[in-house]
Amino acid sequence: MKVSFAHIETARIIDGPLASKEGERTGAFVMGCKIPEGVSMVHMLTDSGATSGWERVTITEFVKKEGGKPEPVLPNIQTITAIKDMFWDKNESVVLYFHESLPDANQTPAVHLWKSKRQNYILPIMEVITSPLPDNVIPLPEPSSDKQTPPAGV
Repeated sequence: MKVSFAHIETARIIDGPLASKEGERTGAFVMGCKIPEGVSMVHMLTDSGATSGWERVTITEFVKKEGGKPEPVLPNIQTITAIKDMFWDKNESVVLYFHESLPDANQTPAVHLWKSKRQNYILPIMEVITSPLPDNVIPLPEPSSDKQTPPAGV
């Protein structure tokens, strides 16, 4: 995890139950941006792993459409990648675990990025990650902005 969060200190929550002090490597941060649908607010809770041995960033996102109330959405890969790079260096690998006991579907969707402070990860070799797909792989359909119905039989 980065030694300093100076580059995002302006987003730190400094009042209330989630407050933390400037310079701490544990805390809550909120960033917002205008999007075509309205406004997106991303909340990030960080833990430097000082007591647990696990560095962690929990990401939750809310979209507020004009005239509506904020609705939770699952962060997309671009958001997750940008936040990973805010808290860890580019050469650090972090993981997103899918735990066997997933939270209740009614809870706010969140993504948890983890890095062990005790051990390094075994990573696949770069050739596996960057190799082209075999010819017999069927590509996924392109997403559309229309509401999609699941294919028959799913």
